Amino acid sequence: MKIPKDAKKVFTGKIYDVYHWEQEMLDGSFQTFEELWRPDSAIVLATKNGKLLIAKETQPRNGTFWGFFGGRIEKNETALEAAKRELEEETGMSSNNWSELFKYEMPHSDWTLNYFIAKDCELTTKPKADIGEHIEIHEIDFKDLPKYMNKKNWREQLIKVAFLSELDKDKLTNLKKSLEL
Repeated sequence: MKIPKDAKKVFTGKIYDVYHWEQEMLDGSFQTFEELWRPDSAIVLATKNGKLLIAKETQPRNGTFWGFFGGRIEKNETALEAAKRELEEETGMSSNNWSELFKYEMPHSDWTLNYFIAKDCELTTKPKADIGEHIEIHEIDFKDLPKYMNKKNWREQLIKVAFLSELDKDKLTNLKKSLEL
């Protein structure tokens, strides 16, 4: 959902901003609505040597969780540029074989998650993770992905919902083909 042009910013945060606007209801009355804005995110599903790469990440306050690589898209940066930057910062790897997997607009906020696939990743530099994150890279067989997704601390719930909760084997097979695993 996009924030209306007539909305007013009522709070500026480090990551989130809050906007208010008056909206006419079906009975002709008006109510104040509110929505969050935050920079869009780029998330990367990466492969290397026929394996899927996943992160075991630890952050202060958030603890340890499993998921994919990624983060916020910076100003004047495309989603793909952010995906490439985040992959390099968090893993030290790069790829010459990128494709978009899907985009998802988060409900009740002006925030889009942009999912990408990076195939045949290679180590090209030393990782430069943020000071607030410790990232371990794990290479797994694709068939083991559901085991990780079912962990209590799996972060990428959207992937889990999109490919596992429907128990749609065709979607899982198509993801595996997209990753060329």
